Amino acid sequence: MISETETVEVPDGHFERCRWLTEQAKKHGNGILDIGCSDGFMFRDLTLSVVEADLIYAFPEQYKGKIKFVKTDALHLPFKDNSFKCTILGDMLEHVEDPVRVLREVSRVSKHAYISVPNEWEWDETKRPFQHSQHIRFYTLYTLISDLERAFDPSCNITVHKARGGGWSFFCVECNKV
Repeated sequence: MISETETVEVPDGHFERCRWLTEQAKKHGNGILDIGCSDGFMFRDLTLSVVEADLIYAFPEQYKGKIKFVKTDALHLPFKDNSFKCTILGDMLEHVEDPVRVLREVSRVSKHAYISVPNEWEWDETKRPFQHSQHIRFYTLYTLISDLERAFDPSCNITVHKARGGGWSFFCVECNKV
């Protein structure tokens, strides 16, 4: 079942979506997978057990050897079923050709998923919506719900939040297997 919540007005939607993802993960303690981690900015300074996964290693030199990094494509995660308590997808679905397949992999490897995607339709013009050269899709609430419905088992509890502020807008999703 998918439910929506009201839009949360915040001072900075860009920052808020990162804070929200981090707070959700911290509820689960260790056993976190961060897919599309980039330079790992959300978790690299926390004392949680996080596996960082991306196609490239982009961490600053001082983190080499201090983080658990797996170079992988999100379409083919090299982990056993239910390996993680939760998976974080912070602004990465808009970069992939097959987001439904990625979400199915996430559902396979973890019990909980927390996702953010930009809602560029509501961005201030100064944020340059629809101009990021690596975004290959632009989510609306309806296209996001469609991908979630096709990827997750109908018994999952899914809630879509929207954080908007400072000229930014993001959808923040929590998926919990029953």
